[in-house]
Amino acid sequence: MNMEAIYDWGLSVISDIQQIKSPFMNFIMITFSFFGDIPFYLVVIAISFWCVSSKKGLQMGFAIIFSGALNNALKHALKVPRPFIRDSSVFIVEESGYSTPSGHSQGSASFYPVAANALISRKNKGQRVLVLCVAVLFPLVIGFSRIYLGVHYPTDVFLGLIIGFLTSTGILLFWENVAAFFSPLRTSIKLLILALVCFLLNSFSGKDTSMVGLLFGFVGGYIFLQKNGGLDSAKGSIIQKVLRLLTGGILLAFVYFVLKSLFGLMGFNDISSEFYSLFRFVRYGVTGAIASYFVPILFFKLNLAQPLEPKE
Repeated sequence: MNMEAIYDWGLSVISDIQQIKSPFMNFIMITFSFFGDIPFYLVVIAISFWCVSSKKGLQMGFAIIFSGALNNALKHALKVPRPFIRDSSVFIVEESGYSTPSGHSQGSASFYPVAANALISRKNKGQRVLVLCVAVLFPLVIGFSRIYLGVHYPTDVFLGLIIGFLTSTGILLFWENVAAFFSPLRTSIKLLILALVCFLLNSFSGKDTSMVGLLFGFVGGYIFLQKNGGLDSAKGSIIQKVLRLLTGGILLAFVYFVLKSLFGLMGFNDISSEFYSLFRFVRYGVTGAIASYFVPILFFKLNLAQPLEPKE
């Protein structure tokens, strides 16, 4: 069976699913799809990193950002157009970029099992099993919503789910071992390894270097944060934690939009610019570093949080 036949089969599946189409179903599927959007994940990660546990926030952040960078690299390598481009009759919502694999499916399968494992109680085994089952089933629902909306072929969703669950399984099984290996290394060696991983991903990502930049900035910022004793996110009053979210969120939004506006005035946000990829990487890299390093340092200065350990 050639790829054209597979795509034709995929379109027939989308058409069959869309037999239940209605304004109400569109709303439901768009809502489920929202829980697979990168901005939603970033809000959850910010809350976790700044107010619950910086280590767990790092783990969840790495899961979704690495998955996003890998997904972007695969999409640009495969260059498969969206189903609604091949057949406009399945169009419900607009979506940019390539189709294979499904980023929502891959991202949700990477993120939700890791988030569930990080945040649920380890004492209640029954609750733990239930939450982990939901964390596995939820990506399936998100994947179905992407097929219904006509933005992905079934094969896109299957591939995304496979890669995503492999990513989350790898993180759950090997995170502690990898962390123990990296912990004693010099900061320069850690940054070099991070840079090499990002360089490899970037080699296949076309001009969209956003997720690679965010990965480098977020993880790199955390490496420097550890040199300052880390962030004790769990401690603090409700008021302090609310102030952390407000302070961090405002600072991040301010820096991101200032950089976007500045680079836009310089013409670097134009995809035809030879500097587009570089400055997109810089914008997202700076944003990631501010979230994982500069914002926690600001918390220390404002007495909104304390380090886990004395500064080296």
